[in-house]
Amino acid sequence: MTKRVLLSISGLQYLEGEKNEPMEVLTMADYYQRNGTHYLLYEEPVEGTSEVIRNTLKIKKDCVEVQKKGPIQVRMVFEQWKKQMTQYETPFGSIPIGIQAGKVDITESEYDIHVELNYVLELNEEYLADSSVILHVKSKDAPDFSFV
Repeated sequence: MTKRVLLSISGLQYLEGEKNEPMEVLTMADYYQRNGTHYLLYEEPVEGTSEVIRNTLKIKKDCVEVQKKGPIQVRMVFEQWKKQMTQYETPFGSIPIGIQAGKVDITESEYDIHVELNYVLELNEEYLADSSVILHVKSKDAPDFSFV
């Protein structure tokens, strides 16, 4: 896997049984692997400002960790079949959220990493939504690499 990779993040939420519009982000990220953990680093612009959120994704067996630093700060851990509590820090205050992860499916090949996460999102210890996220990491060396 190359140091620069293409990262695709797509997500879907079901609020009160209704499917929301899918979200998708496509960006270049820095990649490295250490002690069996895959690390992805990328920046996310904050709409309407010149600020950015620095994101770190850690992918290891049955677990994905997302850490955001900047105007939004949070550390979310999606560990298969476990519930995690965290604080979502915004410029307007702190929001307590819970993440009840279901299956965390990670598939690796020479040029790709594919992750599927299913989880329940809670806000103030109350059910908010059923969610799913798909992460796809593709090496620039992949024969079928394209930024489309």
